[in-house]
Amino acid sequence: MMEQNELQWDKLLKIKSTGRDDSHSDQYRYPYEPAPYRVLAKIVDFYYENPRKLLLFFYYPSGEYVGYLMTREALVFVDEIDCRDLLPGEDPREKILIFEVE
Repeated sequence: MMEQNELQWDKLLKIKSTGRDDSHSDQYRYPYEPAPYRVLAKIVDFYYENPRKLLLFFYYPSGEYVGYLMTREALVFVDEIDCRDLLPGEDPREKILIFEVE
């Protein structure tokens, strides 16, 4: 069962981190399967226990999520990869943001 705190984060970031979506999966594409927050923020614990260069990649982030990432002191924006030329339409979220953990 999802903790109340995780529901609050989903609402704040306007994302859904539960369930599974197989609607677009086939032999080349994997289904959407979100990870609980407690399984994820563990990467940071591991980083501090075993310091090394750590890059995080965020694909198709919402504006709210980007705003949140930019406020985190432990994250430093590195680069943005524009992916709008790969798919039809001009969705500004069609990008990959790269952050380094400090």
